[in-house]
Amino acid sequence: MTLPHLKNRNVANFEGARCACHVPFGHRDYYKVTLCKNKATITYAEKVVHINKPAVIFTEPGTPYAWDSKEPLLKSYRCVFNEAFAQKNNRALLNFSVFQPGKQKIIFIEEEQLPKLEGYFKDIRAILATNYSFAEEKVFALIQLIIYEVLPKCPEVIDGKSLKKDSLSNRFFKKLEDHFSLLDDDTPLLYKTPSDYSKMLAVHPNHLNRVLKKSTGKTTSILISERVIEKANEFLTHSEWNISQISYALGFENTSYFNQFYKKQTGTTPGQSRLKNV
Repeated sequence: MTLPHLKNRNVANFEGARCACHVPFGHRDYYKVTLCKNKATITYAEKVVHINKPAVIFTEPGTPYAWDSKEPLLKSYRCVFNEAFAQKNNRALLNFSVFQPGKQKIIFIEEEQLPKLEGYFKDIRAILATNYSFAEEKVFALIQLIIYEVLPKCPEVIDGKSLKKDSLSNRFFKKLEDHFSLLDDDTPLLYKTPSDYSKMLAVHPNHLNRVLKKSTGKTTSILISERVIEKANEFLTHSEWNISQISYALGFENTSYFNQFYKKQTGTTPGQSRLKNV
């Protein structure tokens, strides 16, 4: 069942409690918070995760994913919201680690937590089905309560203090994800070097490198390269593009350079990698 958007505002939506057992792979343009009660398999970017107990799943725009369950119907509650809604209250939702790039997105929960979490999702559904006063604020608060309920199960939490301390790191990852989420055959990768990102962030390349090395243990170049490989693998596994099209989208001057880069990073060629996933 899909309930209507908030009146006159395309900011939040609700889906549940039963939906199709198979959702095909694709990119999504919304944030989603999902309570899944079935046994299912989730393909999230390059990762395949088997759900064998209740879990809450957090999905960001631009990240491809798919659901598959052998059960007739997928029992789930899902709240969907867009960027405008996520930016409310000084980006309070996006400050949580579950919405940060590279952080844990699938949080397994205990059976005793289910009634409380289901209650939150049902409250969201009820609010969105009416012309409730301060509906957006109430839905926003309920999403925060859902996150707080699962945070003890999540090993990494970003609070206001640490977010401020590592703001350059977070801004870098935000720029990185924003740029990679736009890639297609008409919009190839334009920002490929540490210098490109340091210019966008208005800092010296060496300073950016030091901050990232301290917060992640990796250099700017390594982080960019890893994201290129991750995106390449997404294209190889889940698109019908040929190697030349993928090479162009990722900003390589020719396919030969892309093949050399990919093999150096992974030990195999793009073509061999694609065959493994057929």
